[in-house]
Amino acid sequence: MKTRIRLFNLVDNVISNKSHDYGQSEYMKLGESQFAGLPEKMKINRVLLLPAFTRSAIESLGLKEASPILPTEDYAAPLGEMGVTFLHSIMPIKNLPVLSGLAAESVGETEATSDAEGSLASISLSNLRLSTKQLISRTVVRQGDPAVEEMITDRMVTAIMNQGVSILFGTGARTAKKPQGMGYKITTGALTKRNAENPTFDMLLAMEKQLGDVPAPIQKLAFLTNLNGRMLLKKTERQTGSGAAYLMDSQNMVNGYPCFVTNACSKIAGADGAGNLLVFGCFSDLIIAQQGGWMIEVDPFTYAKNNKVSITVSGFFDFKGARGSLATSSDESTDADEYAYSFSTRAIK
Repeated sequence: MKTRIRLFNLVDNVISNKSHDYGQSEYMKLGESQFAGLPEKMKINRVLLLPAFTRSAIESLGLKEASPILPTEDYAAPLGEMGVTFLHSIMPIKNLPVLSGLAAESVGETEATSDAEGSLASISLSNLRLSTKQLISRTVVRQGDPAVEEMITDRMVTAIMNQGVSILFGTGARTAKKPQGMGYKITTGALTKRNAENPTFDMLLAMEKQLGDVPAPIQKLAFLTNLNGRMLLKKTERQTGSGAAYLMDSQNMVNGYPCFVTNACSKIAGADGAGNLLVFGCFSDLIIAQQGGWMIEVDPFTYAKNNKVSITVSGFFDFKGARGSLATSSDESTDADEYAYSFSTRAIK
């Protein structure tokens, strides 16, 4: 019978210096090996790695199961509905192989096939850490209230996902700490940046045409914006003075496509920083990779004089487009739109 992992049990066992192997010894060893080279007295943090994005991990963390992958609340909620591609692995994923341009052909029974072939490349992924810390009274830990435990664990994991999605639907450049935001192209890219614009029907058609010119198959198309962007689409007429049809209809459809709404979408998109990010594209081409499981670090010493325990929860992620990048300046190696072939973006005001 598999034992349910409880956060407060883990913390209490660390405080009491008891064993905390709940049938997850392989993940324990993977985590604690990070501290193998430290002197014994410096091993303040005990580490537990849980499997990433699995039913057992969700149950052990007490998360509500809206989808097989994510907590139900806040910014992360729309991702499952949008058809985003989630990858997870206990070991780091450095390169993701991609085969593109492969096509079939019609040939006669004894006719030779052509020498055309696809292109095998790879998408490089980084191991970027998202982390949150919470101080908890030792008294609360000892009491072990399941409702309090579930609330704290759920809030910590959700905070990590919210931050990740805010970065993803933001405007920042890729750095050593953060992935590139989907609004980077129109906000910073030297060749592609553009100021925020009033939304128009022609704008929506231009965004659609951008993907229509891509030779690769495109499916599960949708729009994405924030609440302010939704309001603009709701009140803007498709044809000025018509008073009948608006860019977003009563079914929350935009030009025949569903429009997802999350306030994780940037409100400072565009070269002038004055627009709400509007994304149109194939969200199955958006890769969210979690590398390793949730890492829980317990520090029972630093705040012991305050009768508190420090709990840090971390996840390792990267976000990228599945179809490659295009230059946004003269040097694609350092300045490229990582979502170029699957998404079109604008800033609306």
